Amino acid sequence: APALAPVKCNGLVIFQQRLLAVEENTQRIRLTEAISEGDTTVTWKPTWFTPNSNSDFVTQLLAGWAELTIFGPYSTEIWYYTGVEETETDVPFARLEGAAIERGLGAPDSALVAFHTYWWIDQERRVVRLEGRTPQVISLPIDRQLRAPSTVADARGFHMHRWIIWTFPTDNVTWAYDTVTDSWAKWARWDESTAQYNRYWGQDCVYISEWSKHFVAGHMNHEILISDPSLVTDLGAPVRLLYRSAHFDHGTLNPKRSNRLFLRLKRGV
Repeated sequence: APALAPVKCNGLVIFQQRLLAVEENTQRIRLTEAISEGDTTVTWKPTWFTPNSNSDFVTQLLAGWAELTIFGPYSTEIWYYTGVEETETDVPFARLEGAAIERGLGAPDSALVAFHTYWWIDQERRVVRLEGRTPQVISLPIDRQLRAPSTVADARGFHMHRWIIWTFPTDNVTWAYDTVTDSWAKWARWDESTAQYNRYWGQDCVYISEWSKHFVAGHMNHEILISDPSLVTDLGAPVRLLYRSAHFDHGTLNPKRSNRLFLRLKRGV
């Protein structure tokens, strides 16, 4: 009898013309037979494979550069396609030796592929960027803020324009990393009715090259919106900017008064 598809999955990805899925709360990664163009159905193989170093559940899968990245809570592995599949139960994938990474995934939906590498929130609530096979922590400037939320498990990561964005639904906050200036900013949506900032309304984004547009999935009413730097409103509401400078003590902790403040502004179109 043909193998049944997994009912609940932690992760799902298309890799080497196959659909791969992680059975929920297990180490088992299920896969289909190769899918050809025009196929309307898929056939799941009656076997599975598991990572070698992840002793806990597999939390997410990502594919890029002809490699499969398998995330666990405390470690990460890189696998590749072998093409060896002589019987129905053969798995045509193998672990890349020496590519085990001793840093796991703290938020399953925080991992993403963008700007030629991988990005994710690890088990220590730090944002890391993979450089070669080495994860580099990039969130040192906001480490204290990332430890403040009650949870990061529901954090979602996506990229848009030059930014990598992580939004935290439970704690109503969004952080964005500028890949050009190597700096962080808090993104928010100003609510005029409550006079407070809420998390950024976007939670995912896709770029359509034919239209040269970024389409963003919103979390408020399941809307699909367009992001463009020339726009001056968020869903019709004004964009309210708050810029907080660094602290200057001028060599003393005594109270000080500023008599003048100079600003240089450029008016938008």
